[in-house]
Amino acid sequence: MDSRFKFKKNDSYFTGDVTIGTIVMWGGINNVPEGWLLCDGRVYEQSTYPNLWKIIVHNFGNPASSDSFDPATQFFIPDLRGRFIRGVDDTQEGRDPDRESRVDSVSGAKVGQHVGSYQDEEFKSHTHKVQPSIVVKKVGLVSTTADGTRPFGHPTTGSAGGSETRPCNIYSYFIIRAL
Repeated sequence: MDSRFKFKKNDSYFTGDVTIGTIVMWGGINNVPEGWLLCDGRVYEQSTYPNLWKIIVHNFGNPASSDSFDPATQFFIPDLRGRFIRGVDDTQEGRDPDRESRVDSVSGAKVGQHVGSYQDEEFKSHTHKVQPSIVVKKVGLVSTTADGTRPFGHPTTGSAGGSETRPCNIYSYFIIRAL
């Protein structure tokens, strides 16, 4: 394993069997377990959670434009509500072909190939084949006639789908180890 990820049991940010900064899914509905925080994007004082601050620093935001936020004494935890998590692609294979175009999740967060960066939804580029000599109005398909003219415009297919692209999913909270 890469030395960046090795922690010793006597390190101040290692608590029991779960390292501070670890993010997990949590199936509870009311009180978050002691020592954990809900990943809801809140601002916390560095003095309250000094070891968490040492690990995540400003990975999840540092909005310089906010008058009420002091980056010298405060930090954001991630806001993972309604988000899917994607592992950092630090491979040479390019599993995330757009990894360098990642943006900050909130103002001042990391960009590019870093923890805390964000990618908006996107469909992979693709095409649909259309039979050029068929005209079928009932399914919304209009194409060329046998002589190559387009009496009804360019070939199109009707739209299908919902309001977003997503895998099957189940709601759960994300929490982060803070103490």
